[in-house]
Amino acid sequence: NAAEAVFAEHGFDGARFDAIAQASGYNKSLIGQYFGDKLGLYTEVNKRIDRDMSLLEARILTPLLADEAIASDASRFRTFLETAFGALFDYQLEHPRVMRIILWEQAEGWQTYAKIFAQFETEDID
Repeated sequence: NAAEAVFAEHGFDGARFDAIAQASGYNKSLIGQYFGDKLGLYTEVNKRIDRDMSLLEARILTPLLADEAIASDASRFRTFLETAFGALFDYQLEHPRVMRIILWEQAEGWQTYAKIFAQFETEDID
């Protein structure tokens, strides 16, 4: 995804609509019409990341929830941990831009994520 790549490289504040449009091959105004503004586009990128992470969490946690013995059997618990951390590590290797986006957010004090969450809180009130 072009937007994900630009946000990962430059962070939210450093990313430019022009660069995203050029990387994607789409017209800047078309991207603006579809996503509204840069925050709207960033929100959609992060929604996709969140969906991916939810699927990964479900895949990791399903064995834990299905097997009550994991909590009392050290060997099974160790296997579960190895599988879980392996899956997380593999995800990060396959999606390095996700970690870069998160690190940019952390470096910027989570300000953009706060704006995104504020939008959802406002939508819930309306």
